[in-house]
Amino acid sequence: MSQKKKIKVVDFESLQLEKQRLRKICDTRKAVLDQKLTLLKDNYPEVVIKTILPFNDATNEIIFKSASWMHEIFSGFLANNHSKTAQFISGKGSSALQAILFYVFVRIGKNILHKLKKENE
Repeated sequence: MSQKKKIKVVDFESLQLEKQRLRKICDTRKAVLDQKLTLLKDNYPEVVIKTILPFNDATNEIIFKSASWMHEIFSGFLANNHSKTAQFISGKGSSALQAILFYVFVRIGKNILHKLKKENE
């Protein structure tokens, strides 16, 4: 039974066949949505940041990887420090630190692009 071909409902049996066809379509789409939702849950910072960044995909990837790398370095450095600030940044403030780093990288990237455009004019 094809999922694409609609079944004309004329009796109870054809109704059951159409119901099965539609259920298969729903199950297939649900599986795809569940997969995408899992991907989004696992990678939400990357998805959100890359959507916000105003550059092309390659530049967004470089900015995200650089900021993630810097985040790991700062978190590792601060994890060795036992102050309250270090504990906050390595714990609950981890997302805040990552957001600040992204902001800094975006500003630096915009400034570089702005300077390059001025030089080309």
